[in-house]
Amino acid sequence: MKKKYDKISVRKYLEKYVRDQKPWYNIHCREEYIQVTIPPYPVNEEVDTDEKMSERQVEQVIREIKEYMGTFGVGTEFDHALYGDNIKIKFNVK
Repeated sequence: MKKKYDKISVRKYLEKYVRDQKPWYNIHCREEYIQVTIPPYPVNEEVDTDEKMSERQVEQVIREIKEYMGTFGVGTEFDHALYGDNIKIKFNVK
């Protein structure tokens, strides 16, 4: 599937598919990687800390993106997450 994924039309379709499923995910499919930017969830101070909530949110996004890409036969591997105003998650494409 990597050869098929290299085509820009396929990457654009994958971006549209994920955005249709999760409109708040800002996803960009590049030849070598996939980057997802998401806004952080509001934190309920009584229940959770900001760090725990962000970690759980990243874990959820990793599962969902792997599932979406698995549907199309694209192998992804989690690379890293950057925390800030928004959370940026990078996946390498195999």
